[in-house]
Amino acid sequence: MRQIMYSLLSVRQLVVLLVAVGAVACSSATKAPSSPSTNESVEAGGDETPPPEPCTNWISGREAQEIIREGGLLLDVRTAEEFAEGHLDGAVNIAVQDLESRLNEVPEEQHVVVYCQSGRRAHQAALLLDAEGRQVSEIGTMAQWEEDAQEGCSE
Repeated sequence: MRQIMYSLLSVRQLVVLLVAVGAVACSSATKAPSSPSTNESVEAGGDETPPPEPCTNWISGREAQEIIREGGLLLDVRTAEEFAEGHLDGAVNIAVQDLESRLNEVPEEQHVVVYCQSGRRAHQAALLLDAEGRQVSEIGTMAQWEEDAQEGCSE
């Protein structure tokens, strides 16, 4: 029965299914750095649950900044409304729910660094981009980028 079901799914549908399964499977891994608490996330307008644990290339804000300086793409996967309220300088906005249909807007040759409010949507986007063969890293949250930038200035 499962073989019949999977054979009916298109490759894209299978990728979406794998992203969902991956997010669940990662929830038992080690806690990601600087994840906000559930209350902080809800108060900040983010997701109601803490982000899943990273299964992709999780990097620090400093590492992300270096990738961007070297020509990488900083991808904000929050909604357009959230993006309009504030975002990291130089970020491109493609909401995670639109990413699959807008993959052509993400250059295949660029290293992509994804982020969102709480890390959950960034993780989903990273899994999707990775499944599409893209070079992708996730910092998870805007706060991680900013915290690492401040630490770098004090040294």
